[in-house]
Amino acid sequence: MNIWQKTIVAGCMVLTAAPALALDRGDMLVRFGPTWVMPNDSSGEVTPPGVEGVSVDNGSALGVSFTYMATPNVGIEVLAATPFKHDIKSSGDLAGVVPGKIGDTYHLPPTVSLQYHFTDLGAMRPYLGAGINYTNFFKSRTRGGLRDAGYDGLSLSDSWGWSLQAGVDVDVNERWFVGASLYYMSIDTTAKVRGEGGPFGDELRVNVDIDPWVLMVGAGLRF
Repeated sequence: MNIWQKTIVAGCMVLTAAPALALDRGDMLVRFGPTWVMPNDSSGEVTPPGVEGVSVDNGSALGVSFTYMATPNVGIEVLAATPFKHDIKSSGDLAGVVPGKIGDTYHLPPTVSLQYHFTDLGAMRPYLGAGINYTNFFKSRTRGGLRDAGYDGLSLSDSWGWSLQAGVDVDVNERWFVGASLYYMSIDTTAKVRGEGGPFGDELRVNVDIDPWVLMVGAGLRF
């Protein structure tokens, strides 16, 4: 038996030995762990000068969520996190003028979801959710060639959008569990770049659909 087979067998034994605990109305679940925001981005043309747009790199932070069980199956979750930082890069023809990284920004994406938790599956508790996301962008700055070209101001509009979620918790004991949760969020923003006397005018504008996948893994506590 190789090491991967031994790992799988050991994991199955842990799941089999873990207690099967039903959720009750009034339970509070707190999850926390590393969280990754992975943009599935696309953008319109930068106007002016009417060239291809920009791309947004991945970001990571510490995530935490709070779920209140309104019934043994239905929960209301609030997702929060420490700020995520993303690099913004030029693409297409714009790269020929201001190549590479052209800015960075921070954001917070608090999300409220209504969840349905499946029961009678032993120690595993999968769930699905849907909700509303609000994304606040702040500390946005131009970098590299864009700043060198005279554009020293960058702002991104805040966004309201929907979110979908799928996750699973695995009970370790009466209070502790481990798990993972995957979200897909609709995040759309308009980026504005300002600078007097820049080669493309005093202001550049581009609409960006970030629409990220968000993955949180870690541990949790039941109260």
